[in-house]
Amino acid sequence: MLEQATNLRRGGEYGQAMAIYQLMLKSPEAPDTEVRAYVLSQIADVNIARGMYGDAVTKSREAIAPLRRAQKEHTGVLAIADRALADALFAEG
Repeated sequence: MLEQATNLRRGGEYGQAMAIYQLMLKSPEAPDTEVRAYVLSQIADVNIARGMYGDAVTKSREAIAPLRRAQKEHTGVLAIADRALADALFAEG
C-alpha cells in the first residue's frame, strides 16, 4: 500500500494518495513508530503540494514527536519528517 500511495503522490494524484495514507494510519494493524512517522511525513508532503502549509506543519510535528519519544532521533525517517517540517514552514512564510 505504501508504494502505491507514494507512486500516486509522485504522479500528482494527491487525493488518491491521501486516501491510502489515511487508511494505513487507521488500519487495525497499526504500523510501527517509524512507518507511521513516514506516512505522516508523506501526508505533510501532499499538504505542501496542495498549498495546505498549516496542515503540513501539523502532520510533520505529529511524525517527529513519537520518534523522539521512542529515542529514534538518529533515523532517516526523522530526517524526512524534519525536512517536511522545514519545507512547510518555509512555504508558509
